[in-house]
Amino acid sequence: MHDITMLKKMEASMRQTERLAALGTLAAGMAHEIRNPLSSIKTFVQLLPRKIEKPGFLEKFQRTVPRELNRINTLVEDLLDLARIPKYVFQSTSLKTLLEQALDATDVQLQAGHIQCRCVIADDLPPVRADASQLARAFHNLIRNAVQAMPQGGKLHISAFFHSGDPSQAEPGTAGLDRVSTVFQDTGPGISVAELENIFNPFFTTKDKGTGLGLAITHKVITEHGGQIEVESALGQGSRFVVHLPV
Repeated sequence: MHDITMLKKMEASMRQTERLAALGTLAAGMAHEIRNPLSSIKTFVQLLPRKIEKPGFLEKFQRTVPRELNRINTLVEDLLDLARIPKYVFQSTSLKTLLEQALDATDVQLQAGHIQCRCVIADDLPPVRADASQLARAFHNLIRNAVQAMPQGGKLHISAFFHSGDPSQAEPGTAGLDRVSTVFQDTGPGISVAELENIFNPFFTTKDKGTGLGLAITHKVITEHGGQIEVESALGQGSRFVVHLPV
């Protein structure tokens, strides 16, 4: 017999500290992302009485203020997507079709970023049960994340394959042994060990631009499909995101 009361109290205290730290990061991220567009809007509103007659001012006002308001609206929508209870419609879905749709949606970004993309999909890929729109969005986020990681251009390799799991190697809590894995491998600068620990946290980003919500939403979508998402990276060696979905 062992008295583990103190151990349980310490564990509860650590969990509380982690929750408060995550909440602090979330609040700080929200404040930062909302403050920037609000500052622009405030500046234009303050200048409006004095410069309304100045040639070109109203045109700039009408171009800038709606854009900044859209930035705030997009942020709010992403936060709602992250927080709301999902209402997914699961049905048999072709992973190949979803990947092709995600590549079509990001084709302009890939070309503009001078990124060579190669996609290899196994012929024996079975369908998965998924909400097609949500899973396509998750793939879109991963491709866009790779594009942003390679501002000077580079290569993106996407592959998808099926493998049957070994029952002796099954991890606790896995939704199924047979699964489809999709790999997104880029040639970007890579991610440090310290940053990898926070890569899926809301508002955490290693980019100069972006809210840091894309990977958090992607992680949420994948886990709610009963899957897992893993990331392997090292500085100077690019990044490799792997999505596992049960069959």
